[in-house]
Amino acid sequence: MKYFVNPGKKSLVDWTEQMDVAFVDAIVHGNFTTQAYENMVEELNKKLNMNSTKSNLKNRLKILKSNFSQWYDMFNGISLSGFTWNAQM
Repeated sequence: MKYFVNPGKKSLVDWTEQMDVAFVDAIVHGNFTTQAYENMVEELNKKLNMNSTKSNLKNRLKILKSNFSQWYDMFNGISLSGFTWNAQM
C-alpha cells in the first residue's frame, strides 16, 4: 500500500483495484456503525496486509459513491451534461 504525505495533513492512501474489491466485498452486507467500520478495518488489514484506518475507509467510500453515481447517471441517460451512453455504436 502506498501512502502520500502532505505536509500538515494526514497521509493519503493510493488504493489499488485489489484493495477496492476487498473493501466493496467487506461493505456489501454491512451496516455503517462504528463497530462495522472497525470490523472492516480489521478484515482489510488482515486480508491485504495493510495498515488502514476508519478514516481511510470512509474517504474511499465517498470516492466510490461519487464515481458510481457519475457512471450510473451517464449509462441511464440522466446526466445533466447532455452526454449519454449509446449502446448502438
